[in-house]
Amino acid sequence: MSLEQSKIAFIGSGAMAEAIIKGILVKGLIAPDHITASDPVPARQKVMTETYGVTSTGDNDSAVAGADIVVMSIKPQVFSKVAVGLQGKVAKDALVLSIMAGITSTALQQGLRHDRVVRAMPNTPAQLNMGVTAWMPTTAVTAAQREQTALILSALG
Repeated sequence: MSLEQSKIAFIGSGAMAEAIIKGILVKGLIAPDHITASDPVPARQKVMTETYGVTSTGDNDSAVAGADIVVMSIKPQVFSKVAVGLQGKVAKDALVLSIMAGITSTALQQGLRHDRVVRAMPNTPAQLNMGVTAWMPTTAVTAAQREQTALILSALG
């Protein structure tokens, strides 16, 4: 399973999200026009668009609209608030990939009201594409989505 035809939304575009975006683009796994990065800071949106050619927005709803994969890359302390806003907006068959520390798979499923969740923990060298990432899918995640997860996380090292 490839990522080429997938639409990926990043909720949060901080350092680790940027490392993933950079990695999947450098590896040619997906085109920039298939990526949307949501961030509340306009200056950060501008950086993501100008540096990587991805679509940037401050609106999480528009970011996840039609997304096949939603990467939750926000600070854990804002997860509850963001999750409430996303309930019912992530497509039922979409994969949610979380790189948030301290947010369990159960909390993700309950907070987003979504079953297809992968929890991943990249380490700091991942920002240099030299990392190791442990990840665990829930039982609802399909084999194809597991392959996509492995491809995305391979971009971190």
